[in-house]
Amino acid sequence: MVAKRAGERPAASPGGRRRGALLAAFLAAGLLPCLAPATALGAGTAAGVPDEAYLLAPGDRVTVTIFDQPDVSGTYLVEPTGTITMPLLGSVDVREMTPKGLQADLVTRFSEGYLQNPVVNVRLAELRPFTIVGGVRAPGRYAYVDGLTVETALALAGGLSRLSGDDLSQRSDFLQTDERLKALTIGYLSQLARKARLEAQLKGETEITLPRVGAPEREALEGLVEGEREILSFETVSQKRQIDLLAQQSRQLEAEIQSFEEQADLQKEQIAFIDDQIKDFQSLLVNGLTKKSAVIDLQREKSKSRSDLSRILSDLSRSRSTLAEARLKLDELDTSYRSKLMADLQDTRLRLAESESGLPLVAETRQLKLERMPGAMDSANAPLTMKISRYRAGAIDSFEAQATTVLWPGDILQVGGASGAQPASGGNDLRLPAAGTPSPAEEPAPRRESMPDRLSQR
Repeated sequence: MVAKRAGERPAASPGGRRRGALLAAFLAAGLLPCLAPATALGAGTAAGVPDEAYLLAPGDRVTVTIFDQPDVSGTYLVEPTGTITMPLLGSVDVREMTPKGLQADLVTRFSEGYLQNPVVNVRLAELRPFTIVGGVRAPGRYAYVDGLTVETALALAGGLSRLSGDDLSQRSDFLQTDERLKALTIGYLSQLARKARLEAQLKGETEITLPRVGAPEREALEGLVEGEREILSFETVSQKRQIDLLAQQSRQLEAEIQSFEEQADLQKEQIAFIDDQIKDFQSLLVNGLTKKSAVIDLQREKSKSRSDLSRILSDLSRSRSTLAEARLKLDELDTSYRSKLMADLQDTRLRLAESESGLPLVAETRQLKLERMPGAMDSANAPLTMKISRYRAGAIDSFEAQATTVLWPGDILQVGGASGAQPASGGNDLRLPAAGTPSPAEEPAPRRESMPDRLSQR
């Protein structure tokens, strides 16, 4: 009976006196031991779960029986918030409570101005289901039954999904797709590393900036970039050696040209001096003051000087021509080097675009095949692993399980490791641009000298 206000005892009605007399008679006869004061009652549990250890959680159904209060008695579902909603009391938080603890709590609550000496009994009507995932034929949620063990749960889920018959064909198909995805991923990472190296070479840098990828691919990419660093170092050193050789040859030719020019100037001065001597001797010869042989000797000396000058001028012309060729080779060396880099970079970008358009499709195909066959990644000879995740004291506790391990309501049984429950994504961790979108690239630094407008394309 409901009191008018909290703390006030209502007057005993005739019906109440009759019920009290009937209750006293039953107690005297030993027929109603369960209707003793609530503090002496034990709350029942279903399915053989120990009451002292079992805590109520969302998904459980509890039957609350209050003597002589049919409107309040009934079966209540523990909601996701961890509460049950009862008449008079409203929302009651049952988290971290055992059925016996809830029974004592309800006695206290109803005694505070609602019912006089309430007799309450709480029992578990329906336990929350357990979940089985991983390498079983029918993963999902199942109703908890009395004495449920891991072996029984596997039987309920259709047994292990071992490969047989058509499964072998599906596994082979999956492995081929998985291998293709791995090959495409390695190819994509290789092209990323190559692109980073080519861009560094075009900028004249000696260090490669590591492209950004997902954590699973970073280690593989670092190995590929290390190989590209060796290529960068070799090609940079080789290019510099060729440039240095041509530059050294140019400097030597410039020194030779300067030497020939000085020799030519000296020969010209020598010829001019001989011409002056010839004029003087010819005047003396007219006056009979010298011999004709002296004039002839000077003319011979002049001819020899003119011959030497001609040879020097020929060497000078040849040196200038060789210098022009060396400078042209130096220019062609730089142009061909950068042209090759540009062609390789263009080819790499094309291959990257092809990988970026194909990788997501192959990764999605692999994922779909893996979802249809959760145990595809498990080795046929690998030992069976089972793990139970159990809610305890507000936290999830995970531990290894054996075939005879007893399951509790709400447990999550994972069979066959993580490959079945949460399949690996393979290439999905790659930070790929949208299909068909070209990767952004910085413009290469301008070369030192003039470059042809059109570069050879591969």
